[in-house]
Amino acid sequence: MGRERNITWFVYTNDSYTNKVISEESSEKTARGDMLCSDGVSRPLWECEGSFITKIRKCKKDLHLVFVVYKKRGKYGKIEKATFLKKGVKKWWIRLCCCLCNN
Repeated sequence: MGRERNITWFVYTNDSYTNKVISEESSEKTARGDMLCSDGVSRPLWECEGSFITKIRKCKKDLHLVFVVYKKRGKYGKIEKATFLKKGVKKWWIRLCCCLCNN
């Protein structure tokens, strides 16, 4: 997340417990209310810093948090669901692509 500087991060909470944890956890977030996402659905989103996203993703299982991360590229980009590669998957994928291209 650190490489992409022009990204705005959002969290959509799926339950009241997660909403409470996120609202109390950090001053790095702002409730934005209903925002239109790229799939045409309006969702109540929290705008957050990338460091906060990293933090809650690390403790998701331990605290039983239920949320979805969204992102927006640039000032006028669409709000879309964020996808994250697990550690090691990116290197494996690059090696596989290199092997396929060399043959």
